[in-house]
Amino acid sequence: MYNFSDVRLMVINTLESIGVIVDDSSEDVNLQSLAMESIMFIMLIVEIEDTLNIAIPSEYLFYDNLVSLNGFVNQILVVLEQKK
Repeated sequence: MYNFSDVRLMVINTLESIGVIVDDSSEDVNLQSLAMESIMFIMLIVEIEDTLNIAIPSEYLFYDNLVSLNGFVNQILVVLEQKK
């Protein structure tokens, strides 16, 4: 089972693999400040879904819901918990 730290690191690594540099030295990261293009965002979601073998519901993917990295990680953890 995944924990918060594992999923957070996976999301950061996935962001960096698509060319989005994340300063993870702070407690949380504002995802909207990362200047991701829409195609990068789609790549991020597809990669996370493939890696974790999940489908992230569309209601979790509204731009306004994706303010913080930690909030996004918590949404992924909810999806993982529902998958059980």
